[in-house]
Amino acid sequence: MNEIEQLRTIVTSLPCSEQEKQGVLSLLKKIDKTFSKLKFSYETTLEATQRLTLLLTATSEDLTISLEQGEKRSIELARSNEEILRQQSILEDQAAKIQIVNTALHERNIALERFNSEKNDFLGIAAHDLKNPLAGITLWADLLIQYSTVLPPEQVLEKLQSIKQSANRMSILITNLLDINTIESGGIILNPKEFDILELIQSYCTDYADRASEKKITIIPPIDLPHESIIVEADHHYTGEIIDNLISNAVKYSPHCSTIWLRAECTSIPLHTANDKNNYFVVISIKDEGPGLSEQDSKKLFKKFARLSAKPTGGESSTGLGLSIVKKLAETMNGNVWCESTLGEGATFYFALPLKLKAPIISESVPVDQNAERNETISEILAIAKAKMRSNPAEVVTPLLEALELCTRLEIVTDKARVLRYLGIVHIRISEFSIAHDYLQ
Repeated sequence: MNEIEQLRTIVTSLPCSEQEKQGVLSLLKKIDKTFSKLKFSYETTLEATQRLTLLLTATSEDLTISLEQGEKRSIELARSNEEILRQQSILEDQAAKIQIVNTALHERNIALERFNSEKNDFLGIAAHDLKNPLAGITLWADLLIQYSTVLPPEQVLEKLQSIKQSANRMSILITNLLDINTIESGGIILNPKEFDILELIQSYCTDYADRASEKKITIIPPIDLPHESIIVEADHHYTGEIIDNLISNAVKYSPHCSTIWLRAECTSIPLHTANDKNNYFVVISIKDEGPGLSEQDSKKLFKKFARLSAKPTGGESSTGLGLSIVKKLAETMNGNVWCESTLGEGATFYFALPLKLKAPIISESVPVDQNAERNETISEILAIAKAKMRSNPAEVVTPLLEALELCTRLEIVTDKARVLRYLGIVHIRISEFSIAHDYLQ
């Protein structure tokens, strides 16, 4: 029995009128109904709350799992993004490399096309230049075979000389072709050693004296130098080949009864040179009185198979390869070759080669003006400079500058270039005092 039923029992037993009891019982009935409704609502609400709690719990767990999965997914996405960026960077690098390779291939193709064109020109010119002397050899040989018994000895000798000249032309061309091929393929091997380049120049001047005399050409070697020798460290053979070619060209293109001058000068300014690591050079110049070069000829002067407007003055042959070989050989030895010329005024070819710092050796006396009083003045200044170089090289600069100023102001030396060359040599010896001092003791 619940509380309402107990209250009903109590009300029934109360000493009151029936009407009052019915009123109270009616009120209790309403209360019971209301309580039942409240209880039902409570139970319903409680059940709903429990279900909601379970749902929220499940949802919370799902959210937690989702968040964890989301975090994992976010980490995976970040890693994936990093990998994508890395792959993108790799692809960009590969694309850049591919572009570089494509550019290199394009340039290589252009170079190959140019090489193929040069090769065709090369073969055409070589075949033409070899065909002519070969035809001459064949012609003279046939004549000798047919008429050797009836031809006078002097004519036989003449034909043999023609054969020899044609063979020499072929030999020179083949040698030049082999040289240019060796240089361009990187197969040249240098054998550097120390030698006196003045002695080498003199030997070639002597060798060409007879050939030059046939055209009444005078070759004047370097003279009146402020040093006895110029020591370089280079390949003796290839240096000689350069000098040989330059003197040969000068003789070949010089008119009859002309002069060729050779000069050698030491300088600390590497003008026109390809090497900027060595500041000291010997510059050899070969000046002729030939026809000179036009601007158009100057542009193609050192190119292979260059055909210039100037022609040899004695019927000599030209392969068009000599100066190209000279240029490449000089650059291979860290030097250079260039030309200064005006059409109708001859040409001067320059050959620059790095100087061995132990040389040149300064001679005991420097050629100066023949006037005795002036010689005495210059000798006194140079003696002071030399003495101070022995004791204190820092004091050498002042007397040398005084000498230069005196020579310039009073025109003590007629050829100022001699003094300047001397100063340039002394400048080298100041820069390397420890080496220079050994030579001055």
